[in-house]
Amino acid sequence: MMKKKYGVTQRSNFITENAKLTALARVDVVTALLNFRGKYKTKKEADDTFLEIYNSGLLLPQVFKFIGTISIGTLHRWVKTYEDYGTFKALVPNYKYTQQNEYNSFLNNKMKQVFLKFLLHPNKFCTGKAISLTKHILEKTGYENNPCNLTFRRFAENYKKNNYGQISIC
Repeated sequence: MMKKKYGVTQRSNFITENAKLTALARVDVVTALLNFRGKYKTKKEADDTFLEIYNSGLLLPQVFKFIGTISIGTLHRWVKTYEDYGTFKALVPNYKYTQQNEYNSFLNNKMKQVFLKFLLHPNKFCTGKAISLTKHILEKTGYENNPCNLTFRRFAENYKKNNYGQISIC
């Protein structure tokens, strides 16, 4: 079940450990900001000062190592989302993962099948060549709106990461 509000998709199913840690780190940043705002007259002044101190790595150093620098827009989006939902699950990153080691892309099974035939071919086609051959085959079989090359490349990189022993990508 998915709810969508302010561009944030809520997942009630599977959340990876890394996504949970990211969401909890974001909650730490939001709660630190909300506590920080009480010390200043205006939100703008508090937010600017908080962001300078946080992005320097002095405030919440462990969280900073995990998340890295953030912008004022990101900070405001996190605060708004957290205030609307009131749970860390609202701040879970919206990666295209539904299960561990599964990547959801715009490629359907037929596209993946044709693409993997070229990627896993004994002649070891480079990724770019495999993409162009796949697109050519798909056009000949009636697919009109093929995904862009980057979609195929991302799928190949994810496949390589999860099935390293089977593939050799140029």
